[in-house]
Amino acid sequence: VTVKIFKHFPDSLQFIGYTLDNMKTGFEILREVMAEGYRPSVARLYDVEDGAYHFSHFAQDKCVLIFVTEVNNFWWVEGTRHFTGVGIQKSLHITGVSCL
Repeated sequence: VTVKIFKHFPDSLQFIGYTLDNMKTGFEILREVMAEGYRPSVARLYDVEDGAYHFSHFAQDKCVLIFVTEVNNFWWVEGTRHFTGVGIQKSLHITGVSCL
């Protein structure tokens, strides 16, 4: 068996962020996104304290949820980033969620 390994350098990234009223909502969103089969490269939920520390300019007294999707522009993955990003955004029709 011959295995060829390629370095992974995504051609583009999509950053998606939301402010939330509480951590419970964030965990529900993460669960729904993953259960729907979407696999973002990064999915990070910040509590109110960490959100205020890292995102003080817009996240006062809010939790912050961040997703990052990436893609290499090879024919077999073309559209993956768009599909993942749109899917994540469709999963977020929950009260108390504001897009950044």
